[in-house]
Amino acid sequence: MPDYRPGDEVVVEIDPQPDGSSTYAVIDRWRLPLLGALVGLLTVLAAAVAGWRGLRSIVSLALTLVLAVRLFVPLVILGWNPIVLAIAFGILVTVLSFMLTQGLTRTTVSAILGTTLGLLITGVLAAVVTALARFTPAQGSDEVVYLNQVTAGAIDLSGLLLAAVIFGGLGLLNDVAVSQAATVEELHHADRTIPGFELFRRTMNVGTAHLAATINTLVFAYLGTALPLVVLLVLQASNAGAVISLESVAVEVTRTLVGAIGIVAAVPITTAIAVRLVAREPRGPSAGGGAGVRQARRLPTAPRPAPEPDGGSSPPDDA
Repeated sequence: MPDYRPGDEVVVEIDPQPDGSSTYAVIDRWRLPLLGALVGLLTVLAAAVAGWRGLRSIVSLALTLVLAVRLFVPLVILGWNPIVLAIAFGILVTVLSFMLTQGLTRTTVSAILGTTLGLLITGVLAAVVTALARFTPAQGSDEVVYLNQVTAGAIDLSGLLLAAVIFGGLGLLNDVAVSQAATVEELHHADRTIPGFELFRRTMNVGTAHLAATINTLVFAYLGTALPLVVLLVLQASNAGAVISLESVAVEVTRTLVGAIGIVAAVPITTAIAVRLVAREPRGPSAGGGAGVRQARRLPTAPRPAPEPDGGSSPPDDA
């Protein structure tokens, strides 16, 4: 039980009774001031590290949360398909966040297209795997069972959980997509004479080095949310294979693997799109002269002295 003490700020539920009296129940602690302080700290650090771009990223984060609460959730409650909504919402958030933080550039166009294709791959694969695995509509989640009771079955529970898979990988999809597009752009500016295939190969070298850390991030994110359940199941079962096959665990494994596949697919897709876009620009010397490219420049010469009045020849110019 929570350790409440005099002076603590709490949330209280007040229920009027038929006899005119009221009952009071302490629901939880009042933590909004602490959360507000954390938001303020994040804003200050973002501004200190990234300047106006950092502040625009905070605005993008706030806009994403508002759209999720005010747009996505109400449409799901009204009975819209959660998977279609999740893909459309992911594309919308990606476009708005990139436009706010990066502006309309060739890099952002490549990242938006790569993220969109990665989201489509993730959504289709999640639907196919869920059907093959024959998960129950609740997929081992008590919260989903309660939600089904509250909404009287008006929400597509399986679709809602698939939408959660799409959202789970969206942030990392954005990360790898913009990283690959930016890498292509920087290598192209460093040497505009580099062929398209070589540009793709070098960027993929960067992407594959970044990919391992990205997949680990996704795995640890899902493991962090399901860790108590995994520990409990391991304590209760002696067969590791049986534990992994349980729906409550298999769902988390499926989410991790499907999200990772979408992220891996987004790396070459975004790279190819970015290389294709820069290939339309005429080749020429790079901003810094290019690798091994030299530009000849004429050195200034000293002016020759005027001829002598008697017509004699001027002294030789040894400048």
